[in-house]
Amino acid sequence: MEYKFAFVVLHYGLYDATVKCVDNLLVKLNADSCVVVVDNGSPDGSGARLLDRYREQPRVKVILLKENVGFSRGLNAGFQYAKEEGCSFIALINNDTWILSDNVCEILEQDYAEYGFDILGPHIDNPEGEKSTGVNPYHGIEKPDMTAVNDWEKMLKTSSVRIRMDDLGLGIAYIKALEAVKRLCRRAKPAHEPDLPPQEDREKIAFGCGLHGCYLIFGPEYVRRYDGLRPVTFLYGEEWLLFRQARLDGLVTMYEPRIRIWHDEHAVEKKQSGHELKKYLAKLRIQRESYRRIIEFVKEERARGRCLDSV
Repeated sequence: MEYKFAFVVLHYGLYDATVKCVDNLLVKLNADSCVVVVDNGSPDGSGARLLDRYREQPRVKVILLKENVGFSRGLNAGFQYAKEEGCSFIALINNDTWILSDNVCEILEQDYAEYGFDILGPHIDNPEGEKSTGVNPYHGIEKPDMTAVNDWEKMLKTSSVRIRMDDLGLGIAYIKALEAVKRLCRRAKPAHEPDLPPQEDREKIAFGCGLHGCYLIFGPEYVRRYDGLRPVTFLYGEEWLLFRQARLDGLVTMYEPRIRIWHDEHAVEKKQSGHELKKYLAKLRIQRESYRRIIEFVKEERARGRCLDSV
């Protein structure tokens, strides 16, 4: 059977979270939809367990990758499979998400018929509530190239210092000292509130906005033109790269509040971590490499005349 909708779930080592996500999709989505699970080379054998669990479920396809190829490339493996199978709408989602709304596929068809969206993001609820930065419309990525590159470079310097301290065996002590200083500063001067979308903006459709990377739904024209996400980094920065691509290529980004999902934000990181600070330092090394790749990518694109500053 050919499916119109495909929801691609990236899996790495958290069997129970992925099962909860997939089973939710099977209940919430209609019969014209399928689920593609991409095991990103999980070292604990959980990918094989998923393959066995859903072996008799025709709406679920489990793809086992030989190694962890990163966030974008892992999702792209599922995107390309769904595209080759003839799916018109393809969603790329985290495995720590599940759908709260009904009639998701019907809403997507209505929105595409009326607005012709290329990339759609849902209303996101999470444990941090309305004060969370991890919601849609996703603010803070609508920056020109040079402003963004400057930001990436600042973060690169910050992470490099912390990694250097860790190389010297002082990483955990250094971070604890920084946290102590931050606590003192917060007492002396309250932190600046992040630039979050007002509650009223979260209740109405919006266009041209940034979208959070935990749940991205792509329309038929995007599926026809592209093979997923730009695989620039191993992890981090995907939302900004996609927003930049959308602006430069004239793509329609859309926020749809009628589709609501739950994102158990940071739960995956917490479950994977043995020692929080050691985990954080390991993550910094991945972030640093991602920042470098993004900066190089943007500079190369600008040299070819693809420049967000002039859009």
